[in-house]
Amino acid sequence: MENPSDAQPDSSEQPSSQKVICPNCDKKIPRKAVFCPKCGQKQVSGKIKMTDLLLRLWNTTFHLESKFLRMVWHLLIPGKVTTAYFQGKIKRYPHPIQFFLVCMFFFLLYVGSRGKDGPDLNMFSLLKIERPEVIKGKVEMAESLEQHWDSIPERLRTPAARQALDTLMRTSMRDLDFWEKDSLGIMEGGYNFIVSKPYKFANRDLLRMSPDSLLQYYQVEPWLDRLLIRQGLRATNDTAAVAKFWVGSFTWILLFQIAIMSFWLKLMYQRQRRYFVEHFVLLIHLHSGFIFLLTFISTLRTYLHFDWLSRSLSLWWFAIATLLTMYFYYGQSKRKTLLKYLIFCFLYAIMFFLAIVLSFLTSFLFF
Repeated sequence: MENPSDAQPDSSEQPSSQKVICPNCDKKIPRKAVFCPKCGQKQVSGKIKMTDLLLRLWNTTFHLESKFLRMVWHLLIPGKVTTAYFQGKIKRYPHPIQFFLVCMFFFLLYVGSRGKDGPDLNMFSLLKIERPEVIKGKVEMAESLEQHWDSIPERLRTPAARQALDTLMRTSMRDLDFWEKDSLGIMEGGYNFIVSKPYKFANRDLLRMSPDSLLQYYQVEPWLDRLLIRQGLRATNDTAAVAKFWVGSFTWILLFQIAIMSFWLKLMYQRQRRYFVEHFVLLIHLHSGFIFLLTFISTLRTYLHFDWLSRSLSLWWFAIATLLTMYFYYGQSKRKTLLKYLIFCFLYAIMFFLAIVLSFLTSFLFF
């Protein structure tokens, strides 16, 4: 008769040290482990209850919101977040670049929501191009006057009457370039494109020809002239495209500006032997606070009609917060900090102006 002690042990009685495979990262873990030591996922059978799903969503959402709100509040205290970050309190706040991109997202979302109320980007004064709808309205009015001129009796179409009508047209349309022809002068009026040499394009041709046809018809040969005139015409016909291209590149403009100014801060505080990343994170936090405050104030003014709240408040905060942050974070005397702050502001203004001009030219040439 078989001895019961020789029977094989039941699978449920196997030692607890036996390992299983984590379904998420495929690593071996102890059978009784609740969380995977490799990826941190809770070990489940694969069947998830609706309550578990909602509970996970709740915890994840409020965990992120608590970090976000803490970051926003502490950013208003100059140097606090950066100091805490390099003291090792990294998990307390969102990633600096991630938070900066979130702030830029909401800022660009606000700018995009403004639509036609946003800034007017029809600023191509080099080519002096009027809006197409304005030119179209004036040309249609001139054509109507020409038709009526031909319909009146010939005895009334005297040179004096023609001169009086031309004078009237010059007065009412003096914002358009005007030159004399056999017919009404306004019909041959147009714009002077001043590049390597002046070009005169008639208003009717600007409306009825494509940019390439216009360049060929007026025999524009130099490649730079062709490029500037073509892009000028395209930009005037579709200012929204230029605006979207430029606004979309604004994030990278600021990141470039922050990187350049971090380099200057490293030179100014070279004796402290700080890493480049410290200056970079410091400026990331400053710009994030400024962008968030500007977006918040602009939203209150636009949608809740808090007209008493000035957007310049965010600019004043940025100026004062930069000075106080340099004083508290770098720990130098007030006189040295003020001197380096003034140098920093001077260099910042120059670099920001160059970055804006470069980005605008890039948007104009390649949108």
